[in-house]
Amino acid sequence: MEKINKVKSIKEYDIIRVIAVILVVIGHCTYYKISSNYGGINYILDTKSMSDIGKLIFKSLNLLTTVLYSFHMPLFFALSGALFKNSLNNNKYKNFRELIVKKSQRLLVPFLIVAIIYSVPIKYISGYYNGSQNVIKNIFIGQILLQGNTHLWFLPTLFCIFCISYIYKYILRNELEKLNKLIIFLILISLNILSASIKIVLVKNVLFYLIYFYIGYCFEDIREEINNKINNLKKIVYLYLVLGIGILLVSLKIFDFSICIKMCLKIILALLEISITYIICYKLSKIDKIVENNRIKTINKFSFGIYLYSDPLNYYILLIVGNYFTQYMNTTLGIITLFLARLLITFYVSVVITYILKKLKVKYIC
Repeated sequence: MEKINKVKSIKEYDIIRVIAVILVVIGHCTYYKISSNYGGINYILDTKSMSDIGKLIFKSLNLLTTVLYSFHMPLFFALSGALFKNSLNNNKYKNFRELIVKKSQRLLVPFLIVAIIYSVPIKYISGYYNGSQNVIKNIFIGQILLQGNTHLWFLPTLFCIFCISYIYKYILRNELEKLNKLIIFLILISLNILSASIKIVLVKNVLFYLIYFYIGYCFEDIREEINNKINNLKKIVYLYLVLGIGILLVSLKIFDFSICIKMCLKIILALLEISITYIICYKLSKIDKIVENNRIKTINKFSFGIYLYSDPLNYYILLIVGNYFTQYMNTTLGIITLFLARLLITFYVSVVITYILKKLKVKYIC
């Protein structure tokens, strides 16, 4: 999503960006209900009337969503941290003011514009605010202040994390240079756990995702060393990683852990899944046919636009299907068709929108 102008393209990061944005689109194509204090939708499926196969598919899609949401956003923050460190290594930002200006243009400007002229109107037309007594208030608090449900939360959250990271790197470096990475890591774990009790969503998100950004930030300096080790990995390592993920997923569902232990387990789970994703993407980046594939290049180039414009289209699709094909939604074929339709429509329409905006040379929002 966050595309930073680098001195040299890093192939494995490009592949990660492609995979990650596809996972985001998939993750947004399985919900039927969104509930918040500032609007929402509710297209309830009648699971009792479904066939056994239909129930299995429905549960499988829910499981897929659970797995994706356990790591795909931490992956994006880790990628952003790695790219940020790469930019700093190449002296991209001369001072804090330059960082603020460039990141505001890249993150805050598209956040406000896309929310106001695209996401909010689609939600309004789709009935997102049908139960609202004060629509303007709910839009402002829910979408602009992030207290409701909005897929654009990533942008202001990442902006804040960039600012914090720059302050840590340059402004507070003399005071914090004696802290080793383990101490910083433990501090960030504590902030991640603390985020569970925070009510202000932006603050909550910043505290939660700081650790993943920092991991990516540190990873960039040892990337080549890690890549060399991956080249010597045997297949058994993949098996261990997959087994580790399976054990953690089961433990999160079965055992009644305290909130601290659950948060720590979620961090471990996300890191395991991110590790697998990186290994796969690094291996793929060594295959010329994949790196040079025009579709891969297009997704990489349009990834930011795909993120901005794909999710709100789900509301239109659910509105149409919910109004005219309600019974069909509860059938096995309907569940499969609706998922694939949402996936293909939201993905390709967002690509078309991004393509048009780029052709028109519109700044900031593509």
